[in-house]
Amino acid sequence: MRTAAAARPGAAHSRTDAARTQMGAAYLFERFCMLSFIVPCFYMALVYPGYYQHLTYWTLLVHCLYFTVDKGSASARGAIYLLHGLSFCGAFAIGVGYSIISLCGGLYWGSWLTWENAVGAAAGTVTTPRELTPCLIQKLYEHAWPIVAVLVDIRLSKSSLQKVYAGAPQKLCLLWGLASFLLVGSVWEVAAAAKKGNTLTVYQQPPALQTTNLLALAGLKNDGLAEDLIFSSVQKVLLVSSAAVMYTKCVWPLMAAAPAKGGAKPKAK
Repeated sequence: MRTAAAARPGAAHSRTDAARTQMGAAYLFERFCMLSFIVPCFYMALVYPGYYQHLTYWTLLVHCLYFTVDKGSASARGAIYLLHGLSFCGAFAIGVGYSIISLCGGLYWGSWLTWENAVGAAAGTVTTPRELTPCLIQKLYEHAWPIVAVLVDIRLSKSSLQKVYAGAPQKLCLLWGLASFLLVGSVWEVAAAAKKGNTLTVYQQPPALQTTNLLALAGLKNDGLAEDLIFSSVQKVLLVSSAAVMYTKCVWPLMAAAPAKGGAKPKAK
C-alpha cells in the first residue's frame, strides 16, 4: 500500500504540470489578444484613419501595448504597473461611455443603427449606410471584446499578476489606472475639439444635451462655457465610477500580500 508520503511527490508534480499548463494558456491568450488588437488597428490606421477621431480607437491602441507584455517574464513588472490599470479601466470606461452615447444618440436619431451611421458620416468614415450585422460585429469588437479580454486575462494570468501586485498599494494603483485613462481621454478631447468642435458633435448627441440648453432648464444663462461641458463631465463621472468599481472587485484581490512564513497574512494598503 502506498503511504501518504509516497504520494506527495506525485501530487506536487501534478500541481507543477497544472501551473505550467496555466502559464502556457495565459501566454497564448496574450499573443492572441495582441494580434486581435494590433491587426485591426493597423488596418484602420492605413485604410480608415478617420476612426482615430474617436476615443475608442485611442484606447484600442492602449490594449495593443498592454497585450504585448509577457506577464510571465521577470522583467515585465514595470510594464504591468504602467499599462495594466490603464488597459483595464479603459476597457470598462469605454464600454460604459459607449452605452451612454448610444442610448442618447439612438433615442434622438430613432434607432441605434441610424445614429451609428450619422456618427460615421460626420466623421467621414462612413460614406454609405452600414447594414445592421457588420455594424453590430464592429461595435462588439470595439466595446465588448476589450472587456472580455481583460477579464479572461486576469483569470489566466492570475499567478503572474499576483506575484507582481503582492502587497501593492491598492488605492494608489487604482488612482493610477483611472488617472492615466483620464489623461488619454483629455488629450483626445483636445484633439477632437480642434477638429469637430466638441464631443457632442463628434458623437452626434441631441442638442438638448448642450450646456446652454441644460442651464436654461434651471433658468440660467451660459456665460461662455463649452457646450459639451455638462454632458462630458457627467459622462466622465459615470464611466470612471464604473471602472473603479470593477477594478476594486477584479484587481484589488490580486494585491493581497503574500503571507509571511510562520506569521499572519499582512493586508495590502
